[in-house]
Amino acid sequence: MRKKYTKLDLPLEQIFNFLFNDLKKIGKMCSGVMTAIRERAGSEKIPKKTILLKKGQVCDSCYFVVSGLLRAYSLKGNKEVTLWVMTTGDVAIGVTSFYDQAPSEEYIEALEDTVVVSLSYDHLQWIYENYVEFNVIGRKLTEKYHKLFNMRLCTMVDSREERYNKFVKDYPGLVDRIHGKYLASLLGMSPSYLSTIKTALKLL
Repeated sequence: MRKKYTKLDLPLEQIFNFLFNDLKKIGKMCSGVMTAIRERAGSEKIPKKTILLKKGQVCDSCYFVVSGLLRAYSLKGNKEVTLWVMTTGDVAIGVTSFYDQAPSEEYIEALEDTVVVSLSYDHLQWIYENYVEFNVIGRKLTEKYHKLFNMRLCTMVDSREERYNKFVKDYPGLVDRIHGKYLASLLGMSPSYLSTIKTALKLL
């Protein structure tokens, strides 16, 4: 699944510093862990509309989003169903495919030009085995996304207006960056109903 993408606009050290500063908010990181990540991780600029992961491929890397926007989706017949979106500070993987190293049931696509730091499954496991403290960061990240997934399931019983308003509150500024049909799919409504909600809110 690994490819060579566009040349980076930012200095590599600046990108890694962004990554480390974000991870330090989650848990402690010794200099050894940071050196290990620098030596094993790659950083790439993923052009808009690039498919990072396709159904049937094994997700062999995790992607830490430095800038830009990604979405995961699955196919239901010929219809794309948006599962999640990830932006700056998020980690993007095909969850089951990555952890089981099995063929993916989903796709990951860049909705914008996106800068990522990528770390292969094997390198991540090596870091876990050699730096116990990094397991804490990995566990907390896993807990974070389990909670987000559970919260999303809970909100599906809310009205469509409530779902939209909660998304706007939790992800300020993101609504205008996501194409209407993708956002509507993510929130479980038709694009026309999403447009109606947006229009109604503008009139308030």
